[in-house]
Parts: sequence; C-alpha cells; structure tokens
Amino acid sequence: MVKRDCTAEEIKEYANEEFYLGDYKVAIALYTKAIEMESRAVYHGNRAAAFMMLGLYRGAIVDCHRAFEHR
Repeated sequence: MVKRDCTAEEIKEYANEEFYLGDYKVAIALYTKAIEMESRAVYHGNRAAAFMMLGLYRGAIVDCHRAFEHR
C-alpha cells in the first residue's frame, strides 16, 4: 500500500512490485503518480513496459519517446 507521503522513487518501487505480480493496470497508475511527482526516464520506461504487457502499444511508444528525451 502506498503511503501518502511517499517519494516518487518509493512509489516506483511499489509499482515495480505490482508489475512483477502481473497487475499492470495498478503498476501503470503508480508509475503515472511517480511521473506526476518527478518525470524521470526510468519511470517512463517502466510504464512503457506495463503498457506493452497490456497490448497498449501507443502508450508504450509515447513513454519510450519521453524516456529517450530524459536521457
């Protein structure tokens, strides 16, 4: 469970857990929250992977481009 005062990095870690459990929709929501707090390449890349797992390729492409822009 995500605490109210978590950092973007902590939220990303929760998102990673959900990703590895196969709950990609929850992972996307958590990566999105982390991105809203601090837009970093790794958050966009991880969200792109979750989009891919759900077959949401447009979202994945957009996030890949955003991750590349942050490099």
